[in-house]
Amino acid sequence: MKKLITILLMLCAFTASAQQVGLSLAPQGSQPYTAGNSFQVFANYNYSNITGNVEVSVIYNSAVLSFCGSPSFPYSHVTTTLTPTTKKITYTFPATAGNNQTGVIMICFNYICPQTCFGQNISATFNGTISAPAHSLTSNAAAQTVNAVVNNNWTGQHTFYSYNQLTNEVTFKVTVYGSSCFSTNNPFFVVNPSAGTLVSATDATVSGNTFTPLNATTFSPGSSYTYYYTIRVPCDVVNTLLTSNITLKGDNCNNSNVTIRQYPAASHLLPAQTGASPSATIAVQAFNGYFRLRVANNGNTPLNTLISNTLPPVKTNFVQFNSTTQSTGLNVNLQYFDCGNIPSAIYPLTAGNSNSTPPVYATKADITVNNLQPAQEAIFFIYYDLTNSCAGMPTQSSYTINTTLTYQCTAEGLANVCQVCDPGTEDTSGSATYTLSPNIACIPQSSPSGCFEPGDTVNICLKFRNTGTLGLNNGVLNYTLTNALSFVPGSEVFTGFSSNPVYQPGTSVKWDLPPIPTGQTVYGVCFKAVVTQTAPYGGQVLNFSVTGTGYNGSGSCPFVVNICALPMAEVEKLVKGNLDATFSTNGNGHPGSVVTYQVTVKNTGNTPIDSIVLIDRMPFVNDRTIMACAPRNSQFAVFPTGPITIPGATVTYSSTPNVASNWITAATSCAAPGTFSPTFAPNNLKIELPVTIAPGNTEVFTFTAQVPANAAPGQMACNSIGMICRFVANNNIASALNPVESNVVCLTVQERVEPPPPCEPCKDLVTAASGTQGQISKQDDHYLLSAGVDFSISKPVQEVRISLANLDYSWENKGCADCQVPAIGRGCLFPQSATQTIGGLVWDNYSNAPLPPNANIDECMEELIWKLGSAAPAGTYNVPLQISLPAPTVPECCALQIKSICLRITFKDKDCNTCDTVICIRPATEPDCCRGGRWTANSIAWGLVSHNPDVALAKKEKTTITGPVAAASKINAKCDTTYRLSSSVAYSFFAKYICGGSACPQNMELSIVGPNTNITQQLINTPYTHTFSQPGTYTVSYTAYCGGKVCEVCRYKVVVKGGVTGTPLPAEK
Repeated sequence: MKKLITILLMLCAFTASAQQVGLSLAPQGSQPYTAGNSFQVFANYNYSNITGNVEVSVIYNSAVLSFCGSPSFPYSHVTTTLTPTTKKITYTFPATAGNNQTGVIMICFNYICPQTCFGQNISATFNGTISAPAHSLTSNAAAQTVNAVVNNNWTGQHTFYSYNQLTNEVTFKVTVYGSSCFSTNNPFFVVNPSAGTLVSATDATVSGNTFTPLNATTFSPGSSYTYYYTIRVPCDVVNTLLTSNITLKGDNCNNSNVTIRQYPAASHLLPAQTGASPSATIAVQAFNGYFRLRVANNGNTPLNTLISNTLPPVKTNFVQFNSTTQSTGLNVNLQYFDCGNIPSAIYPLTAGNSNSTPPVYATKADITVNNLQPAQEAIFFIYYDLTNSCAGMPTQSSYTINTTLTYQCTAEGLANVCQVCDPGTEDTSGSATYTLSPNIACIPQSSPSGCFEPGDTVNICLKFRNTGTLGLNNGVLNYTLTNALSFVPGSEVFTGFSSNPVYQPGTSVKWDLPPIPTGQTVYGVCFKAVVTQTAPYGGQVLNFSVTGTGYNGSGSCPFVVNICALPMAEVEKLVKGNLDATFSTNGNGHPGSVVTYQVTVKNTGNTPIDSIVLIDRMPFVNDRTIMACAPRNSQFAVFPTGPITIPGATVTYSSTPNVASNWITAATSCAAPGTFSPTFAPNNLKIELPVTIAPGNTEVFTFTAQVPANAAPGQMACNSIGMICRFVANNNIASALNPVESNVVCLTVQERVEPPPPCEPCKDLVTAASGTQGQISKQDDHYLLSAGVDFSISKPVQEVRISLANLDYSWENKGCADCQVPAIGRGCLFPQSATQTIGGLVWDNYSNAPLPPNANIDECMEELIWKLGSAAPAGTYNVPLQISLPAPTVPECCALQIKSICLRITFKDKDCNTCDTVICIRPATEPDCCRGGRWTANSIAWGLVSHNPDVALAKKEKTTITGPVAAASKINAKCDTTYRLSSSVAYSFFAKYICGGSACPQNMELSIVGPNTNITQQLINTPYTHTFSQPGTYTVSYTAYCGGKVCEVCRYKVVVKGGVTGTPLPAEK
């Protein structure tokens, strides 16, 4: 029988009717949202059999919503204004290689704020569209309405702040913050104390028991406001708990005097009048370039203070009154003393201002702070440099400031004195020392825009200066890459350094730094990193740190790399009939035979997927696809052989034809209502898989089905399987993906050919039969394997047929991927040439198929037939063949290994008797040329040089490059070692490797990679001479091949310095 595989025609016929796109919009989180907080809308898309671009559009109400980006989606968007109140966001991206996909675009929105009415509900509606322009397909998403409420979520704190013993006054502190969207216009506070009266409030006007802020006529969302108000209590009210209540009021929806927030009461126990208790502290800190002083009133009376500062031998530039918590009444003055201890004029200071008129060199600076109220503080900075001093140029390694604080109680200016101050003063002291040290100050670098997908390369840069007072020695720079990024060794570019930093092998990203002096020189390091396949989506915050002798600092310049969110999944179905050697989308079987279906769920994104549910509408007459209701044109029914068992899975059944999936975006025009139950029924399967599939992984299972015994040869039964699942986000919150349907898989019934009865005249026809297997080569879209058949016949034959009976193969895993999953489809047979004969028999090209390399692997022959010209006489024949095999998509490091090929040879003698034989061919065993291989030489040699010897940088072994008077020198190079060489000197590199077998062909490849250098040479036992033209770090690699296979790689580094005189390397530009 002539058999012809017509895969291409059949797939094209179905594809035209099975193209489909779908979109659903899914607002995330619980509603109503809080206005002012962002929320996400997931645009869940799916498509099948689409080529070209896919367009997803989302339309929203721009009068109440603002779009805040989709940073985790790898493709940019275009915003279009449709009307004054509506906008459209459109994403255009290419359809992926698979013919079915489901994925998500995560889109961020915000309700527009501020709002001046709390308690109101705000609604907004989303609409969406997905289209495939190349196919003129469009599908609309169901509209989604979201709701938000404007909350009055102003909150804050109300606490006791300070007590003035002299006046029996209590100060309370109120802080207002926390609003997400509600804006309070015309705010004011109402105070209700249990005793006393409201006498003052900071930054506010007081009227009776209310105070109104002067600095804010509106309290805006996201801001905070702090006020201090004072209650004066009569002098005779003592030993009493004073409680104060406060209420924030303002406008709501243009209604005034509305209570916004009632704060918890604050209280303070008024003590018995036992005398004033003045108390103060001084805190001193020393930094590079300035000293910081903080004076605080810790007592219960106002204070007059004197801060006397004895300065170290430095040049004082100016004194700054940095800040104070006291809003009014503070009186501050400054006086300097020069090298002869002669005082300067007295300069008044106000908060936030500086005095820059010290004497040329000052030895002392006195600061008076008068009327410092209880619980208040004042902060001062004294700025200096190390350019000169009263004692000359500063040369010390450390500088100390000594400070004395003298204070006394004061009742000056008080209107209500309940108790007089005790006479006398008190004092306290403090000091601080600055020690010279490096300071690595980073210079912020812009983070890359957009997002990166697994496999993308990211350019990362950092820059810094040494702004300290001491050079950095023995420095180490460590860059903290997360496990989402993999450093690319050798990709570094350095700027500013006296010599290039040296990478520390075996570390993540770490370099030994040359000395870094102080100054304005900017040092830069740029390098490349690759996004790993398991990188979680979202922002990866990177930073660096520098350590050295006497220094341990970290950079404060975060560099953010945004990883794209790519939740995607795919489902595939394949079939293998009883006539097939492998699984494919097209199977062949006899009537009544058992076929096997294989289902593969693929996680093609970078987030885990779970909650996987599959619905399989088994083939039957008038069946339809799930997603598009497209006819599958099955000509007979195929039912499972019995209940299906999949470890851990729940399998239920339904006998309803075209049973409804009830999935979003799935077609409903052909779906019939029905239920699934554990009772076995033939038509439909529902499979729930209890697994979580990690990014890049798959889940595979198989089950068997029965071809009806009355199915006619040539009839086909086609079906597909649908899937719905969830993706798991970084916060472990899961969200549903849209359903997707697999490719269509078809089974064709073939005529059952009964084997011929034993025939006596033929039993001695074949006296010998064997075969040979040649090389396999990878073509553009298939593998091509050469083979040969040898047989001897004892009498003439009039016909010979050769077909593929079985194929046994595996994938060689080279360590970078799982190579067990891919399945290859049915192979095709070709003769060596179109004129190939067997004796007088000629090849019957019944399908007019072109031969390799022009063969069409989607429409080819699975049986070769030689017919009369004239009979093939008795004798021995050799028949060369070519076998093509479809090439599935696998990683480049997965190599196809053919274990055996079985061919069936059928003969028809001159009396029309037929008999056949099956031969199985296995590849010849090749010796392992790498076993026992070894390096016998590896050296660097050079001629006369004029510089002193350098020492290898290797940590494993110190090796000296020979000195200046040797006529010729050589060292034995070691793998994984670093050597220092010179530029402008000719070096001879040599290596030799002995293979494990004497008959193994050997080859050696040398590569030298470095600045502006990328050399590759094929060498066999010959040296290679190279002169390094510029300084830098180079990688020298020798790769030893035996029998065409890589056996070993020896790699070492050389650091080339400039010139032959040992001068420092110039800074790279």
